[in-house]
Amino acid sequence: MDNRRIIESFSKYCRRCKGRCCHGIMVGLFDWELPRTEGHTLPSSPQKGVLNITFEKDCLFLKDRRCSLHSDDRLLDCLSYPVYPRIEDGRVTGLIIHKGCPYHEEISGDAELTGMVRRMWEENLWRLKPEQVAEFFSGEFWAGEMLMEI
Repeated sequence: MDNRRIIESFSKYCRRCKGRCCHGIMVGLFDWELPRTEGHTLPSSPQKGVLNITFEKDCLFLKDRRCSLHSDDRLLDCLSYPVYPRIEDGRVTGLIIHKGCPYHEEISGDAELTGMVRRMWEENLWRLKPEQVAEFFSGEFWAGEMLMEI
């Protein structure tokens, strides 16, 4: 999957809210994504293969109001937000969207974009261990009332 296509497709929504998701939220980073963050100081090491980083203010990858990671190096979590897979038995069985994004309803109706996000997760499933999936999708961010099936 070409990350630039996903970034460009999300940009029409992200520009409208000025990328609020890059300010004061949590990002999940898989251990196999660590080389992508070279040159950045991470607050800790991954636990169970996942590092959940909470930002009080700006994302540590944000520089001059833009992501400092090249499009090919963007983290799955960042590329995906607010659309995520429902993973069961090592397969993507559907999609969910996080209502924290002010444009979640519009995005949920964007079949091309949600299809690209689903393919991106399907292409990366082989990298994910069951314990990483469980750790990534844990915590208050994933509270049921904040999620909507697509």
